[in-house]
Amino acid sequence: MAHTAEKTLNELKDKLSKEEKENIEKVLNELREALTGDDTAKIKEKTDGLSQALQKASATIYQQAAQQYQQQQGAQGEPDEETWSGHPSGDGKTIDADYKVKDEKKKDDKKE
Repeated sequence: MAHTAEKTLNELKDKLSKEEKENIEKVLNELREALTGDDTAKIKEKTDGLSQALQKASATIYQQAAQQYQQQQGAQGEPDEETWSGHPSGDGKTIDADYKVKDEKKKDDKKE
């Protein structure tokens, strides 16, 4: 858990506030200190605290990314009729075709 927290902290350090970084580092150091002893309850407590700090920081980063995405979508404006809507546009490039399965009888024979 401590190694994962360090790696996450290094990867996301530019996206975290100073307070979030300091909080994660503080809890991480407390966990390292607890790991030197034999008190499993304290280790669990510090591990849970580190997990909560990382989750809080991740939530903040996620919210920032969502806000940036919404701002980008708002800046692009409303989509026009030329934008793909999931249906063919009727521009003649779509081919509508019927087909038949030739070996259907053989498949039915094998099932029996």
